[in-house]
Amino acid sequence: MTLLGTGQVSGAGARLREAFDLDRNNRLMALANMLWGAGTGVYLPIWPLHLERLGAEPAVVGLLLGMSSALSILVSIPAASMATRLGWKRTLVVGWGLGPVGTLLYAMADRWEGVIPGIISMALVSLCGPAYLAYIGGAAGGRNLPRVFGVMGASVTVGTVLTSPIGGVVADGYGMRWVLVLSTLFYTASFMCVWWLDDLGHRERASPVGSHASVPDVPPEGLPVAVIRAQTGYMALLRERSLWRPAAGLLAMIAAAQVGLVLAPAWLADAHGYTRSHIGVLGSLDALGAITLNVVLGQVASRRGTTMALVLGAGLTVLGHVALLEASWWPVGAMAYLLRSGAGTFHWIGTGAVGAILRGLPGSSTGRTERGFALYYMAEGAVLATSTMLAGLVYGWWSPGPFIVSIVGLSLLMALALVARTGWWTGRYPSGRERPSAMACIGDIR
Repeated sequence: MTLLGTGQVSGAGARLREAFDLDRNNRLMALANMLWGAGTGVYLPIWPLHLERLGAEPAVVGLLLGMSSALSILVSIPAASMATRLGWKRTLVVGWGLGPVGTLLYAMADRWEGVIPGIISMALVSLCGPAYLAYIGGAAGGRNLPRVFGVMGASVTVGTVLTSPIGGVVADGYGMRWVLVLSTLFYTASFMCVWWLDDLGHRERASPVGSHASVPDVPPEGLPVAVIRAQTGYMALLRERSLWRPAAGLLAMIAAAQVGLVLAPAWLADAHGYTRSHIGVLGSLDALGAITLNVVLGQVASRRGTTMALVLGAGLTVLGHVALLEASWWPVGAMAYLLRSGAGTFHWIGTGAVGAILRGLPGSSTGRTERGFALYYMAEGAVLATSTMLAGLVYGWWSPGPFIVSIVGLSLLMALALVARTGWWTGRYPSGRERPSAMACIGDIR
């Protein structure tokens, strides 16, 4: 009995160490993520309520919340070029440093129109998007990418757990301006962590177990030829069905979830009378759930395939939206926010799977990872912008509408994903059985 118990404890410890296995740079990146999450968590849960207090109607709130995602689409391609020309760390420093600028601009706004410059600045943070994802993949070495990105997603939400309750209390006691100043301080500390990252050399960035990415030299023919080659690389990626067929399913899940997520604070305040302090605490619970689920479902993705992890996250989100509709009692609202955190796994675990698919594509191409992540970020930005604006329009017409749309959409996508997982839709597993170890290696998100 003693030996068995010791073996069980030892095995659990080994699995825990495996779940959080990161190199020095990704540990520092996780700290930067945590501080960034703290800066976001202190204001974002009550941000829609602040926009309403600045005079924005529900449709305008949806437009403002979706504007950052829409603008990020415009910078996705230039962001990939920056990552390949300047290098990953320099691009990270440029983009990351715009976060504190954005929140300071928010703090100075007295009307909803005044937040637009801050939205532009926050959207330009997306300049570091492809470099951020490629850096994590390059620093990860041969580690399982869905698991690594799951840990990264969890690190973001650790800070959010700690600061979300603080934001509501500070806003009720001293006003939203001080909340935004506090957010700026957290963002600045996060920026300093990025500043201390190593500038990965050519060997790490071009490693076969990394991301096949490196900074290209301008060919002797000149810059126009380099631009043409980059365009050819984009077109080659767009023709990769093995990349975009699963990514389309992932993006559809993100869109369906986003419709029900974005205006939940407004629904709780308008329909059930929640205060900003209450909603701040709920934001902390949402982040706590996301921490747990990013780690747990990251392990599910590693062992059982990313499809199963995403389906489980979608199922929890559906249950959360159902609870949210009947959240007049505060504990029900708390349960709703814990459950809906399943949607918080879509971006991180899905991005890890996209990175694994890019890594597994045949051949090698300079800058392919940056271009692949740029295209995916552009598509994700378009999906988030559209679904956020749609949520504002539907909420203005019928306030429970966004949650109903999200419940129906996610339920249909879960059914399709489970059918596709049997293999007959893709033709890969005619027997209806999967091979989890192979799926874990390639990041399959069928």
